Amino acid sequence: MPPLEIEALLESGRPHLDKGRHKDAIRDTDEVQKICARTGFKLYEPKAEVVLSKAYLALNDLKQAKTFAHLA
Repeated sequence: MPPLEIEALLESGRPHLDKGRHKDAIRDTDEVQKICARTGFKLYEPKAEVVLSKAYLALNDLKQAKTFAHLA
């Protein structure tokens, strides 16, 4: 069930972000984007892009952070 998998990955990515495990947050939200692309569940993409933007901002990758913020 893709929507449940997406929600689980998003809920996993957010705590990773809060705990400073930015690469883990990126991994989980990248997987969300892959599932969205494969299944067409585009509703979840902005949520993933916000997490990605915050993770890249924390990693000081301002270009990626800005890109994902604009996409969200």
